[in-house]
Amino acid sequence: MTIGQRDIGAVEAFLVDLITAGVDGPLPMLGSAEWSAADESTQLAALAAWALGGIRELDPRVIEVRCAAELAAHALRMKAAAVDVHSAADWADQARRHEAQQRALRARAQPYGAAV
Repeated sequence: MTIGQRDIGAVEAFLVDLITAGVDGPLPMLGSAEWSAADESTQLAALAAWALGGIRELDPRVIEVRCAAELAAHALRMKAAAVDVHSAADWADQARRHEAQQRALRARAQPYGAAV
């Protein structure tokens, strides 16, 4: 048995009615102390908002946008990691050049034939 778009629309309409039924102000997060202390209609409204968010995840456009955002975030993390690797390589390169310069300076400062 599959859930049709019409069924989802009916559930969404029911949830929206629960959310808008006499609730003023922001809804508390599920399971929080504010949610526990709230009246039943506010608790149901918060639960309905959470459920509605889950149903919206079924919309292909929402899934597409979320995937695009995840891919973009992943690409940024990979770019940052690549920059860090290049920065580390640059620092290592600079350290090697500095060490070579220091050895050359020490070698010039030593008397001829002395160990470096």
